[in-house]
Amino acid sequence: MWGAMSYDAKTHTLYIYDELKLLKHGNWEASEALKKHHEDMSNRISADSAEPKSIADFYRWGWNIAGAKKGKGSLEAGFKWLQGLKQIIIDPKRCPNAADEFSLYEYEIDKTTGEILSGYPQGQPDHYMALTRYALESVYKRSGA
Repeated sequence: MWGAMSYDAKTHTLYIYDELKLLKHGNWEASEALKKHHEDMSNRISADSAEPKSIADFYRWGWNIAGAKKGKGSLEAGFKWLQGLKQIIIDPKRCPNAADEFSLYEYEIDKTTGEILSGYPQGQPDHYMALTRYALESVYKRSGA
């Protein structure tokens, strides 16, 4: 998966305006599909650091790519930063998967008490949210979230 976004620090607004979702593609096929979709290989791409071989492949093929610097508390920091934004604007035509995922993501609720459970939901799709956290990691870490 790939996504394009920008953040306006003055208005605390995140814009998500492009995506590419590929299923069951090898790295070479994904690189070629992304070249056709995006063309500009110079823009920085933050990738899941759990995939060092994939990152190395894309780097070798000319992409400006690096692994996200995940660490203890990074999931919570990323979600906290996203929750603190004034707006997240997603182009639903160009980014239908991201729009669906962001709009459907919910905290888990205790079925007995009706209380919101602490932590972040498990088992819900969060691919685009993870992609967004990786892409904006340097922004929210710099802001102290």
